Amino acid sequence: KSIVTMLTAEHGVYAGVSKISRKYPLHPGNEYHATWTARLPEHLGQWQLESREDHLSRVFHDQMRLLSVASACSLIKTFLPERNKSHHIFHKLQMFLQQCHNPQWLLHYVDLEGILLRDYGYVLNWSRCAVTQTTNGLAYVSPQTGNVVCKQAAQNYIDKLIPLPHSED
Repeated sequence: KSIVTMLTAEHGVYAGVSKISRKYPLHPGNEYHATWTARLPEHLGQWQLESREDHLSRVFHDQMRLLSVASACSLIKTFLPERNKSHHIFHKLQMFLQQCHNPQWLLHYVDLEGILLRDYGYVLNWSRCAVTQTTNGLAYVSPQTGNVVCKQAAQNYIDKLIPLPHSED
């Protein structure tokens, strides 16, 4: 038996004990139909788990995508308080997992991280350039402010900025 932590749509992050077989191991990032039972709500309960959707097998061949799934699950487990509803994060994680095999997977991952940061008080402004206020040519992010900068305004600071991921067409 092991302690398994799950992100649920209705109850947020929940932990419980579950039997894990070697034949059917649990994998972070996969979806499960989960039933949690305990004598009292504040107790560590027990999970009955049934596999619903295997997202991990679709990205197992790609190290970056596999690491992003592991990172997303780890961030959620670390930062979300237990037993607090987190509908928007649950749905963003679900969207990322459903899209992690598509070409624009990185944009969904960055979106998920941005929501986690916003929920903890870090506001990222990616709608317009922090210097020129333009919405065109956004190419870099300032690690100090979390704001985007257009290519033109970033010329003298490129070595200090993080390039924005762009969609692969």
